[in-house]
Amino acid sequence: QIRLYAQDAATGDVIWSNRVETEYHPASNLAFNNRHEKTMLDKNVKAGVKLLMDDLFSCVALRAGKGTGARAAGAAGDDAIVKALQDKIAALEGAGISREDGKTCITLPEVVLFASGSDALTAQGKQALASISQVLEEYPNRLINVEGHTDNVPIGPRLINKFASNWELSTARAISVMNYMTEHYNLNRSLMAVKGYGPYKPVADNDSAAGRAQNRRVVIAVGNPTVASGK
Repeated sequence: QIRLYAQDAATGDVIWSNRVETEYHPASNLAFNNRHEKTMLDKNVKAGVKLLMDDLFSCVALRAGKGTGARAAGAAGDDAIVKALQDKIAALEGAGISREDGKTCITLPEVVLFASGSDALTAQGKQALASISQVLEEYPNRLINVEGHTDNVPIGPRLINKFASNWELSTARAISVMNYMTEHYNLNRSLMAVKGYGPYKPVADNDSAAGRAQNRRVVIAVGNPTVASGK
């Protein structure tokens, strides 16, 4: 299995991520013995990387070619999205929806998605993302940013080998959310990006436990429709 990421050098945003699984099966034991195992591995890796790079370049071309006609329509239908999403997340502790800079922003606190210090989605987190993704499937061709946020408590010694800082943790969590949504639902991966802000965009005071809990969150920001289509 091979995974590649593309990152915006100016902003640090992860703008593309994908993975591929490749296998090589020699036709016979003789074929295996006649081909050095490193050569087989190198060829297999090369084939996998080519598939990923082809996908990356097609996504870049798609982004570059986006027109403005759909954007001119503004946020048509966003009221319906907000209503549908509100119904889905109403029972989730601390979750909320807001409109910011022309985007519909779904805020999910850490307690809904992850265990403390982890980037692995909980069963509740997967269920929440499933409900949200099912709604977003009905409104295709929209730019979606997945933003990870943390409090300002430094990464402890138990996790420092996995996450060097809160930046890494926030980015890993955003990637986990994006991967789950695109791998299980019909959402266009080329229209999605992830951002890890670490502790640098707090919404509450980090001096209290309640404030820190509010800052540990993932925000799914859904933008205006584009002319792109397909997954």
